[in-house]
Amino acid sequence: MITKRELPEFLWAEAVAHATYVRNQAPTRALDHATPEEVWSGKKPDMSYLQEFGVPVCMFSRRMPTNPRCSLGP
Repeated sequence: MITKRELPEFLWAEAVAHATYVRNQAPTRALDHATPEEVWSGKKPDMSYLQEFGVPVCMFSRRMPTNPRCSLGP
């Protein structure tokens, strides 16, 4: 994931954590096509909010000046 997105190597731990999270939300044959999260919590996980690893984001902070390239609207 890091090589594909040409990200710095210090994000390696975050890539592993992201991959592990996604893997735990996916169905598996070992659990009769249930997800580990579903078996643990008793409810199906909601994956609608999940984004691809390495997607460019904008950060807004009161202490930092606003980046003109980032906007909340169209």
